[in-house]
Order: sequence, then structure tokens, then C-alpha cells
Amino acid sequence: IKIEMLLRRALDSGELSVHLQPQVEAKGGRLVGAEALIRWDSPELGSVPPARFIPLAEESGTIIALGTWVLRETCRQVMKWTASGFELPQVSVNLSVKQLERPEFVETLQAILEETGIEPGRLKLEITESVLLADEPTGSLDRVAAEQVLDLMREVNREDGATFLICTHDE
Repeated sequence: IKIEMLLRRALDSGELSVHLQPQVEAKGGRLVGAEALIRWDSPELGSVPPARFIPLAEESGTIIALGTWVLRETCRQVMKWTASGFELPQVSVNLSVKQLERPEFVETLQAILEETGIEPGRLKLEITESVLLADEPTGSLDRVAAEQVLDLMREVNREDGATFLICTHDE
């Protein structure tokens, strides 16, 4: 319970940061994009690994605010770099299924795109297919809801140019 309380505080107190890990072409080493990675530097706990706090955030529901913050901060950082003359071709952001379960997800995404000015084609949103299409109910989306999410993602892709990647393996 203490770490959950500290995580909620971390969202408001600047203890979280987004690091962009470069993605390079295997042949030639050309920069093709970056992946957003969240980091938490807690005054009480020190550097807290994502494997320790992401599951807790999922369980407690804090993942909604956390995921939205990561998405917004990532887009802001990319646009700040663009303004300074550095063009990052694309950035990947991992989403939680819990974010996609929220009816306001598309509106939130559209608001972040408008607020930051990032071109939708530069944003790649990633989820893990096995989480979406789990055979056993685990609190994640059921099969019908998963298909609706996939349809929604295809629609956003067509309308806004955003890229969605459904990973076919657990990460």
C-alpha cells in the first residue's frame, strides 16, 4: 500500500520521467525512431524499476493516469526536439489494455495530438496481443471487447494516420 501511495504522489511531484531509447536500423545503423520508457526516481525508494511499479499501477487503476502522462510527455518531448532541429522519425509508446477499455481513450489521444502538435504518423502505440486476446478472463478485455478495440485502432489509424502495433508475443 505504501508503494501505491508513493506512486500516486510521484505522478504529481515530478519523480517520473520518460526516457527515449533509440531504435536503429540493423543494417546501416540509421535512426528510425525511439521507444518511450518510464522511469521513477523516488526520494524514499530510490530508482524503482518499471517491473516493480507497472503491475501495481495496473492493479490499482493508477495506470490510466500514468499511461496518459507518459503519452503526453513523450509527445511533448518529441515536439521539443523537433523545435530545436532534431527530427525523430517515429516514437513508440506502450499502452495498457486498461487505457483502451476507457471510453474516453480516443478523445484523450486526439487531445494529446492536438495539444502537442505531433503528427499522428510519428506516433506508434503498442499493446500486447496476448493481453488483449487472453482466453481466460483475467480482468482484461474479453474477446468481443478485444475485437472492438482492434476495430477502433484500425479506424483511428485510417482517420488520423497513427500507427498501432499489436505485439504477437509477451514483452
